[in-house]
Amino acid sequence: MIYIVLSALGFLAGAGGRAGFGAGFDVVRLLGVWPVVASVLILLYKNWEIGLVFVAFLCGIWRVDVFFEGRPMSWPQEKGEVSGAVVSQIDEVEAGRRFTLDTEWGKVLVTVGAYEKVEFGDEVRVFGVLEAPSTDINGFNYANYLAVSGIWLTLKADKVEVLRKAEFSVQGVLYDLKDAAISRLNSLYHEPEAGFAAGLILGSKRSMPEFLSSAFKQVGLSHIVVISGSNMSLVIYAISFLFMFLPFKKRIALSAAMVTIFVIFVGASAAVFRAGLMGVLGLMGLYMGRRSMAFFALMWSAVLMVLVSPLAFIWDSGFQLSFSSVLGLLCFGPVVSGWFGKFWPEGKVAIVREALVMTLSAQIATMPLVIFSFGGISTVAPLANVLAAPLVPFAMLFSALSIPFGEAPAAPAIFYLKTVEFIALKLSAVPYSFYECQISVVTFFVAEAGLILFTIIFYKPILARAFFRGGEAKISTALNLLMGRRVRQ
Repeated sequence: MIYIVLSALGFLAGAGGRAGFGAGFDVVRLLGVWPVVASVLILLYKNWEIGLVFVAFLCGIWRVDVFFEGRPMSWPQEKGEVSGAVVSQIDEVEAGRRFTLDTEWGKVLVTVGAYEKVEFGDEVRVFGVLEAPSTDINGFNYANYLAVSGIWLTLKADKVEVLRKAEFSVQGVLYDLKDAAISRLNSLYHEPEAGFAAGLILGSKRSMPEFLSSAFKQVGLSHIVVISGSNMSLVIYAISFLFMFLPFKKRIALSAAMVTIFVIFVGASAAVFRAGLMGVLGLMGLYMGRRSMAFFALMWSAVLMVLVSPLAFIWDSGFQLSFSSVLGLLCFGPVVSGWFGKFWPEGKVAIVREALVMTLSAQIATMPLVIFSFGGISTVAPLANVLAAPLVPFAMLFSALSIPFGEAPAAPAIFYLKTVEFIALKLSAVPYSFYECQISVVTFFVAEAGLILFTIIFYKPILARAFFRGGEAKISTALNLLMGRRVRQ
C-alpha cells in the first residue's frame, strides 16, 4: 500500500516540478519519447513498484505539458473585436464587472463597465486590446495566478454587445441565487459586515475596506474571510456538534450532505469545491481515528484536483494552504489535542476546544508556507486564531440563516462578525504584530522536511501497520540510520 501513496506523491511531484519550469520549457521535446518509454520498461521489468512510481511521475509531467498546449502562441496586438461565451460568474470589482470569456484564443479575463448588462452563458462581442497579464505586480505574478484557471489573456473592453442571451442552465440559476443572496445580505448588514458575511458563507470576492482587510492580513486571519478548508472544517464540526443526538454514521452523512448542498449553492467553483472536500476529509480523519484512510483520501483528492487544474500544486496558494491545513489537522490534531488534555479535558465546552485544536494544528502545518509565499509572519496569529476560531462557525451559521429568515438571526450574526473584526483591529495595533521576513527555497524545504520527519517519528507504529506488514521494524531501522544511530543486529 505504501507504493500507492508514493505513486500519488510521484504524480504531484512531476506536475509541480514541470509547472515550475513554465510554458517555455518543453519536457517531451527535451527528453524524447523513446528514452522515456525504454527506461519505464526497464524499471517495470526489474522492479514494478519503483516503475509504478516513476510512471506516475511522468504522468504528472505529461498532464502539465498537455495543459500548456492550450496556451495561445500569438494573438492580435491591435484594438479589435473578440467574441465568445461568458463561462464564469460576473464578479463586481472596483474597475467595474469582470468575467471569463471563452474565445478562439482560449479563455480571456474581460473587464467591462459597472453598468454593462452581461450574464453567465451570454454570447457576447467585446471591443478592446488583448494583452498578456503582468508577471510582476509588486512582486505578485498575476500571469501565473490566472494561468491556474486556464486564463492566458486579459482585455479591458470599451464596448460590449450581447449577441445571444443565455439559455436556461442549472449553473446559471445557481449564480442567480447567489447574487440574490448577496443582495439580501447587503439589505440586512452595513459595511464591512456585509462584505465579511458574503465572503464567509458565499465565497464572494467583493472587497472590504482597506483598513479591515489589512488588519486581517496582519494578524493572520485572512483565511477566514473566504471559504477555505480550515473554516469549512470548523463549520462541519459545528453542524455535527448540533446533531450529537444522532448516531455517528448519520452525523457524517448529514454533514456531507449539507456541505454538498452548500458547494452547489455557491457555484461549485474550484476553490469552494476544494474547501468542501478537504474540510470533510479532515473532519472524517479526526472523527474516525482512521488517519491512514484519511491520508489516502486526501492524497488522491489532491491528485484529482491537479488532473483538473494541473498548475494548482505549484502556483495556487489557496490549494497549497487548504491541503497543508487539512494535512495539519490529520498529523498534528492528535498531538495538539494531547497537549490540551493536560489542562482542558474532552467534553468541556467541546466545540470551543475542538475549534482551538483544529486552528493550532493547521497553523503549525502552514507556517513555513505562509512565510515563504507572503514574505512574513504574524507574531499574533496563534492568539488571533485562538480567539476568533470559536466565533467563526457561529458567524457563518447566523449569517446563512439571515438570508431566509431576515433580521432575527442577523442580530447575533452582526455580534459575532463585529467581535472578529474587533479582535483583528486590536491585535493589529500591537507593536511588531507582523514581522516581515523572507526565506529561501532551501530553508522552506528544510522546514517542511522537519515537519514530515516529526510526523513519521510520532506516527511510526501507525504508519507501519497502515502501509506494509512488518514495516515498524523497517521504519525504526531507517530512522536510526538517518539519525546516525548504530543499528543492533
